[in-house]
Amino acid sequence: MTVAAPAGTPAPRWASAARDRVHRLARAVAPVVAVAALVTAALLFVLGGPPLLRWIPATDIARMHVDFDTFRASAYALLQHGPGSAAIYDTGARLHNLNPPLLSVLLAPLALLDPVTGYRLLTALSMLLVAGSVLLVCRELRLGRRWTTGALLVVLASSPLHGTLLLGQIYPLLLAGLTAGWVADRRGHPLLAAVCYGVTVALKPSLAPVLLLPAVQARRRPFLAGIAAAAVATLVGVAVAGWPTAFQWLTMALAEPVGPTPDNASLPGQALRWGIPTVVGTLVGAAIVVGTLVHLGRRTRRYGLDPAAGTARVGRRCSPCSPPVCWRRRSPGATTCCCSCPGCWRSPRPAGRGTPVAGSSSRSGVSPSSR
Repeated sequence: MTVAAPAGTPAPRWASAARDRVHRLARAVAPVVAVAALVTAALLFVLGGPPLLRWIPATDIARMHVDFDTFRASAYALLQHGPGSAAIYDTGARLHNLNPPLLSVLLAPLALLDPVTGYRLLTALSMLLVAGSVLLVCRELRLGRRWTTGALLVVLASSPLHGTLLLGQIYPLLLAGLTAGWVADRRGHPLLAAVCYGVTVALKPSLAPVLLLPAVQARRRPFLAGIAAAAVATLVGVAVAGWPTAFQWLTMALAEPVGPTPDNASLPGQALRWGIPTVVGTLVGAAIVVGTLVHLGRRTRRYGLDPAAGTARVGRRCSPCSPPVCWRRRSPGATTCCCSCPGCWRSPRPAGRGTPVAGSSSRSGVSPSSR
């Protein structure tokens, strides 16, 4: 019978050498890809069609801000007809509302305003949520003011954000929920992080794979907390909107075909635009999700919850960097030191759970275990 190696066991020499080559290649290619992406985005912004920002002040809500029109129509129907009414998902809006009843409950205050005022208020709140999320991430990574300012300007100038604001979508709200969970997990509060992820998934169920991350890392309590938070938030929305709305939403969401519009950024939508059956896009997306979960699970079993143990040899070849010396990044249940300074990685010995990573501060407040 084969016995699995305990977490923190050093990998074979050939595996370490191969991993070193991959990391060196990634470090060389990443700046080139980043610069090429920025140049391409700038050229498209300058040479492409008119900027989307010019249409954000438009007052034709039904034609220009179609997603907000759909969300507001459902929230308005909820206020006008009361809980349990079929009108919440039969509003006559241009697009069907495929979101759970919880979103209509959350956006109900905007339905008390006239459509133009409600849209502009949502746009202002969306800008604040996006800017706040970017600033919070940069603060957690201890980036300097110049890098923080550059990151904020790039995000605020990006066309995808302008499209989200123009349509009146809820992605800034989802970004805030995911960022809050990321920060909570980074600061050693995995249960709070799981709750943030669960509430976010309740607003957008297509993000449900996020809840599986603690499961593949064998973190039972955060996994159950995320599932419970998603279920409770969903039930609260259904209880306020009326229990019949749950069945209406499920029926519409499962029956709605994939749209070929350019605004549909899903893989099935892209497959449809390429003339490929939508099931191909669905299968590709499922393969990416499964592959990511399998990789994360294998990495956790091999190195424990601290993946920096598997990359300690790479940092010894890094070039010097300017402050901040060490950027600590933490994905759900995982912490890694992304420093470019050779002084931060002094030993090829894998760091076990509870063992400080060389060059990192013991005052970071991040627990080595998130169980």
